[in-house]
Amino acid sequence: MTRRFDRGGNKIPGISPNELFARLGYDQPLGPWKGVGAFVEYVWKDGFYMENANLLRAPGYGLVNVNVHYDTAIAHPYLTGAIYFFEVKNLLDKTYIASANNITDSINAATGLQNSGTVLANTGGSIYAGAPRTFVAGMRLAFR
Repeated sequence: MTRRFDRGGNKIPGISPNELFARLGYDQPLGPWKGVGAFVEYVWKDGFYMENANLLRAPGYGLVNVNVHYDTAIAHPYLTGAIYFFEVKNLLDKTYIASANNITDSINAATGLQNSGTVLANTGGSIYAGAPRTFVAGMRLAFR
């Protein structure tokens, strides 16, 4: 059995319609602590639909990240500077859906009506969890 459904006006699945990124930071420009800096950032993503009929919606989420860094100039023929950093991503260890494969809409074989979001929610293998609290340390080099 097949049916035709009009999806006109529906949102594209897997796309967060609204996002916000805010960062508050400081870098010491002078003195004995020159080059030391830090920032706190907040990343918010709105919920998104998981299939073409817009019956299932993944919830939105907000993450807090922090960074401490040291930026220094280097007197070298090929290098101009280095930034040493330590970051904590997802500081509050929030559980969230980072992305999801598009779920295929289906119809009821007996009635020919479109299956509800409750039926589609039992489809497995489509949700990808976001990263838990993560610690990152590293160095970035700037070349001439």
